[in-house]
Amino acid sequence: MSLSNNKVMTILQARVDSKRLPGKVLSNIEGKSMLWHVINRAKKIQANQLVVATSKRRIDDKIEKIAGESDVLCFRGKTYDVLDRYYQCAKKFNARVIIRITADCPLIDPNESNKVLKKFLTGNYDYVSTDQKTYPHGLDTECFSFESLKEAWKKAKLKSQREHVTLFIWKQPQKFRIGIARNKKGLGHQRWVVDYKEDLEFVRKVYSKLYEENKIFSMQDIMNLKIRNSTIDLKPVTRKDCKFLYDLLAEREPKMGISHKKMPTYQNHIKFVMSKPYTKWYVIYQNKEKIGSIYLSKQDEVGIFVTKKKKNQGIGSDALRMLFELDPRPRYLANINPRNLKSIEFFKKIFFTLLSHTYELTLPIKTSLTYKKIHSFTL
Repeated sequence: MSLSNNKVMTILQARVDSKRLPGKVLSNIEGKSMLWHVINRAKKIQANQLVVATSKRRIDDKIEKIAGESDVLCFRGKTYDVLDRYYQCAKKFNARVIIRITADCPLIDPNESNKVLKKFLTGNYDYVSTDQKTYPHGLDTECFSFESLKEAWKKAKLKSQREHVTLFIWKQPQKFRIGIARNKKGLGHQRWVVDYKEDLEFVRKVYSKLYEENKIFSMQDIMNLKIRNSTIDLKPVTRKDCKFLYDLLAEREPKMGISHKKMPTYQNHIKFVMSKPYTKWYVIYQNKEKIGSIYLSKQDEVGIFVTKKKKNQGIGSDALRMLFELDPRPRYLANINPRNLKSIEFFKKIFFTLLSHTYELTLPIKTSLTYKKIHSFTL
């Protein structure tokens, strides 16, 4: 397969509203909207055409306006059935190969995206993506054939499969030929995507140091800055952390726990902590404040707890990325009380899936924490 005889289209999906950071794609970065910068960088990807794909809602009229001002076509389709939006867009413009990127990745590196495209075109693949164990989260690029997209469009029934464009494809390695483009360094713990205010501040800092008109800075340029978008740090648990860990345990509802049906005495808690029950056990810090803990046992079980005031801020998934980087394993397990619906939802969001009574993800895989491993948790 070659670029010359296959129309390659980059489809950039974008929308104005966002639950975590509303209007983020319109955010000002060095005098331009974030979407403008993503479009500008995406133009350097070696595709035949670039199209911005958004919804038909009035709120997304601004997306079409920015696309027009950037001399890029805009396709408007369904709001939540993003799979249909991609399929209809690719069909309208006769694309044979589709590159997928998203508008919340203003640091997307076209050089790295081109590596994904090259791997797809030179190999016998239905789907190729960046490896999120070795690439920063925010350089995500996927490349797939129109035929694979069409099959997903026809057969995908679940809401999650319609909302997440390629989920139907990459979760079926026995059906589709899956390829992974890997970076030379393990940078999966780096967070370059924009989901929260802190992410946007990090991106603005990068642009303030590297952005020049008519020049595209690279992933390596960003790494050379030696700045990190992580408001958290992991520090090994010591005796000094016993009181914090006890208070953190007390915040949990007893009925939601597995190992602690009742609160232990403080003295027994100290004994437990000092017995070093886990292979890895860390306190999560944010700006020198203790905000949670995370552990990994010899039996591959992970557990993560965040203080109530810090929940729903992406801290859990960031801490897990860091833990997986520190101790990569073939699988991870998480034992959860079936009544703890919030924890179940958390693990489902990072694509732990249920097989019988065990949540399991088989090889090869791609997740928001992609480590090509088996992830499972039992209920």
